[in-house]
Amino acid sequence: MNVKTIVGDSGTAWSYDPSRRIGDPGGMGEVFRGSDPTGAAVAIKRVTLRFSTEADRRRREREVEIAAVLALIPSQYTTPTLDVARDGDDLFMVMPLARRSLAAAIKAGDLNEAARLDALLQVANGLVELAAASVLHRDLKPANVLEHDGRWQLADFGLARNLQEATGTYTFLGAGTYPYMAPELWAGQPATVRSDLYAFGVMAYEVLTGSRPFAGPDEAAYRHQHQFDTPSSPPGAPPVVQRLVLRLLAKSPSDRSPDARAVEEQLRRTASQLTPVQTIIAERVVEHSAQRAREAAENATSLAEKESNRQRVRQAMADLKEIMDDSLDQLQPVEPDARLDGPAKLGWFPAVLTLSSSDASVGIELWDETQERIPDDTMVLAGELNINSRYDQRPRLVANVAYELVAGRLKWKVYQFVMGSPQYDYGASGTVARPRAYKYGPSDRAHGLGAQTFLDPRERSMMIHPVSQHAWTLTTRILTDDIVLALFSQALALSAPDQGP
Repeated sequence: MNVKTIVGDSGTAWSYDPSRRIGDPGGMGEVFRGSDPTGAAVAIKRVTLRFSTEADRRRREREVEIAAVLALIPSQYTTPTLDVARDGDDLFMVMPLARRSLAAAIKAGDLNEAARLDALLQVANGLVELAAASVLHRDLKPANVLEHDGRWQLADFGLARNLQEATGTYTFLGAGTYPYMAPELWAGQPATVRSDLYAFGVMAYEVLTGSRPFAGPDEAAYRHQHQFDTPSSPPGAPPVVQRLVLRLLAKSPSDRSPDARAVEEQLRRTASQLTPVQTIIAERVVEHSAQRAREAAENATSLAEKESNRQRVRQAMADLKEIMDDSLDQLQPVEPDARLDGPAKLGWFPAVLTLSSSDASVGIELWDETQERIPDDTMVLAGELNINSRYDQRPRLVANVAYELVAGRLKWKVYQFVMGSPQYDYGASGTVARPRAYKYGPSDRAHGLGAQTFLDPRERSMMIHPVSQHAWTLTTRILTDDIVLALFSQALALSAPDQGP
């Protein structure tokens, strides 16, 4: 045995064996089985200073400060701290030795329905006590709920925050455990009482069913599930409890229960026997709650998709502006009066960027990004590319542009079409009647397509999945300043005086 002794602030000598660890090490330290001078068993938590900075030192001391705050209020459902000791870079906290954690009880499966509801009620009482002390737990989960003498108590306040402090300095912003983190925490917002209640909702689901509402398994999956997926009602739980859990798992904090006292009161009411009519009403209320949860999740997904699309549009406009600015830089040494006009603002449609001089211009007009897309289309924006000159004022639609995925990255591409294989209309006898007219543009040169044709699902599908024969043949290239200058040169050649019509 390699027993170590520490002396607490109380002057008591405590012993522990580093080889007798309790549970797995957590982000805020590890716990060992220890004893007091009489040999009575205790739990000793060791937190090691990770970085020799004042900020890290203050964060490490946070749990001691929270313990001191909790010691000032009457408490039955939070684990007390018996003593604190320091040894070099190690901080030690001495606590009563728990029989087991709620996580262990869930895994063992030895809690009947009454015991499960009683455990949740006691945890809710613990949250009420935290509220009385103005403390947020910020890492509520079954592993941090311990059983002492038949009572469940909240433990591990390493991430907790005292709400009476004016700032969150020296706390861990966005910290928590992925399966229990509220949607607003994933969005970078600060924790609130209702963030703790969301974690309680996840825990309640796990206590009642043996599994969590969201299965992960990794950070990205949990982020998406907490923010956008709809939780199901916990099967087998009383209808009133099902409704409570769904409310606690609401995506918006304002849709959750207002505080822990309201949760505790709701759980306490479930202890009374419901009449048949009350049971029917409660079941129907659960159905309505589940529908509201689905609608909220769908709304969150829709808003996220709209915001994501807005960001892609802004990026598309910024990338296109950069290409056109580079083109202007290349053009001005030989065409000093060249300029770039538009757009009025990013994201405004129709958006037009025009590189022009007194003799010619290259213009890109982008279409409204709300056009319907086919399912496998990665295109964010599209538009048409026109050229003209002072000698030929008719704009020529020479190409299209589209902002879409290219080798895993969004880039601007140029689309140019030329007449492909001849198409024929056949007579009733199967003989060739006549060549079909080419309706997509000029038959003697490369061209672009109008918005209605380019965005037509059938035509767009053939651009993405080419077929062997079609009325047009497609060539695509990555849009660069060299291509823009080549098109500007082509514009200068339109009906120049010495070239005739």
